[in-house]
Amino acid sequence: MSRNYSPKTFLRQTPNKVLKEYFAYKNLLSDIDFDSLTETEIEVVAEALDLLPEKDRREVEAEFRQINEMACQTGVKVLVEEAGSVFHNLDWTETFEQMKNHYERAFWAFLHHRLIFDIASELAYMDMVGGWRQRYVRENLTPAVDEEDKEKLARAVSTFYKKQGRGYHCKVDNYRRENPERHCYFAYPEDY
Repeated sequence: MSRNYSPKTFLRQTPNKVLKEYFAYKNLLSDIDFDSLTETEIEVVAEALDLLPEKDRREVEAEFRQINEMACQTGVKVLVEEAGSVFHNLDWTETFEQMKNHYERAFWAFLHHRLIFDIASELAYMDMVGGWRQRYVRENLTPAVDEEDKEKLARAVSTFYKKQGRGYHCKVDNYRRENPERHCYFAYPEDY
């Protein structure tokens, strides 16, 4: 989705109780009393992050960027969609209504349902990347989701990319999405 990321804005928008839970989970910044900080008093946290060892700082920043990408209306919508899918069958409506903002919602999903968060992140990215167009095909079609069907598609993708000297092997996965129901196919050609 490529949302702008600013560490200080991210910290200001994220409730302290969520930051406290995150850093406790990571075993970092245990000397900060998050309960005594006001919600916008982030200088102490920002300075402590800057003093972390390089490896820890990069890991925290990478995770903050992931959460930031999902901390918007579109990201939360995909989180709710994935949580409610037949794979997870969870209703987060009431839980999310009680939260302060989209930063808290995205962070909560990251901390408590990482698999759902990761899948939703990929789906949100897929929805965002250029070139996607919705096409009305027809109702009541049966999607080709059997292994044989996916292998046939993988061979066709390989044939296309072999002309470029790559893609000799390809793997295709299928993922069913709901509301509206649709099937997404992910092709992983070699060297692409």
